[in-house]
Amino acid sequence: MLTSFVVAIGFLQTHVKDLVVTDQPSAPLHLTVGQKLVFSVYGNASTGGTWTVKNSGKPGLKYLGTSSVEEKPTNPPKTGEGATILISFQAVKKGTVSVGLIYGRAWEIKKGVKPWDQRTAKVIVQ
Repeated sequence: MLTSFVVAIGFLQTHVKDLVVTDQPSAPLHLTVGQKLVFSVYGNASTGGTWTVKNSGKPGLKYLGTSSVEEKPTNPPKTGEGATILISFQAVKKGTVSVGLIYGRAWEIKKGVKPWDQRTAKVIVQ
């Protein structure tokens, strides 16, 4: 009986749901070590715009990568269509970290042009 209880706790700890953020968070995001944080944002590669990750503060989050999902999949894909961009992190260390995402043309942003869109989030890893 005790073994079943310990196995159940272990299962629950390893199957924590990802936290998916679709808008600018209005409050700090709370994660547990091992949990994933996914920013779901819009992007359109045909415009030259890309999402850039700006991660500051303590290294409590590990950047896992960026992927895209077509809004309305067509076969063959249509040129110029936008997509949902998924930017993923994993909580690796307790503490507080600030994450920033900037969307626009990288060469314009480097010259001081305002980004088309941006997200910032305070993340508390417990």
